Amino acid sequence: MRSLCVIILNYGTPQLTIESAKSALEDLADIDGEIVIVDNASPDDSYEQFVAWRQSLEPTAPVSIIRSPENSGYAGGNNLGLRSGDAE
Repeated sequence: MRSLCVIILNYGTPQLTIESAKSALEDLADIDGEIVIVDNASPDDSYEQFVAWRQSLEPTAPVSIIRSPENSGYAGGNNLGLRSGDAE
């Protein structure tokens, strides 16, 4: 189990989300943490952009991506991320 889970919720802002994840990933370099990106049913190609970006990282990079089938709002999206994370 990791010590920290950073959840980044996205709705139609893939580049901003990727930049946020890159920044968080740098900060996690010395911390046993993970990043969970939740795409909250964006109407664009956000999810595909996240998958392409994730594939450019090392296979062991602590980044996972979740595609919500529906926009469940801020709380619902974050709860989805919390359930999928593996941190205290």
